[in-house]
Amino acid sequence: MACSGWGFPEAVRLTPRQRSLWFDDYVRTVIGRDVADITAISRVREMDRLLRALAARSANVYVRDGIAVGLGLPATTILRYVTLLETTYLVRTVPGWSNSRTSRATRHPKIYITDTGLLMHLLGTSAEAAAVPGGLSGPVLQNFVAMEISRHLGWAETRASQFHFRTRDGAEVDIVLESSSGAVVGIEVKASSTVRSSDFGALRLLANKAADRWRCGIVLYTGDTGISFGAGMWALPISCLWTGIAN
Repeated sequence: MACSGWGFPEAVRLTPRQRSLWFDDYVRTVIGRDVADITAISRVREMDRLLRALAARSANVYVRDGIAVGLGLPATTILRYVTLLETTYLVRTVPGWSNSRTSRATRHPKIYITDTGLLMHLLGTSAEAAAVPGGLSGPVLQNFVAMEISRHLGWAETRASQFHFRTRDGAEVDIVLESSSGAVVGIEVKASSTVRSSDFGALRLLANKAADRWRCGIVLYTGDTGISFGAGMWALPISCLWTGIAN
């Protein structure tokens, strides 16, 4: 999969060893210099540990207290550090979507590493290893798609905000887009070349919650054909994010 969002252009052109050194230097520079310019933070090692812990949870719901316990840091410190990492564009948090009909939806945000090449470096994996089914392929691919969509929202004619949807029962829609007029679109990301009707279960639930604000549900998958699953539900190739074409 070749796209600028898969990694910084400077890093993509390097050998694996050079790329690893480049990312190490990049993280060191951002945390050691840029973050230090924003605040008088002195515990650079703690920030590095937190960034790697967030990478391990990328594309998943981010619960601050759980990370605080795992790292042995106060929850208030985690909150401050994550805010700094967002300010320097290393991570992004995406809030949970809800309305008056979603009382059982979780409000916890999802966490993403803004550059998927950096994510794979922090996880100690490669694009080839991450693509192996059953491994890291799902979270890495979802991270890539979510960050690509966030970039598209920056220039799209329709102004929209990005969310995720997850119920306390575990039903989840990876990406929810809500326009300034209130229209809602749901997007699921599937690291598979096949799609089944059952893959739209959470999207159908979201459609019911959004009611008349609902527009369509999309499963982005690794195949190359656009397929209708009826009633405004579509399976589309992930490649349509940069080609704009769905056969």
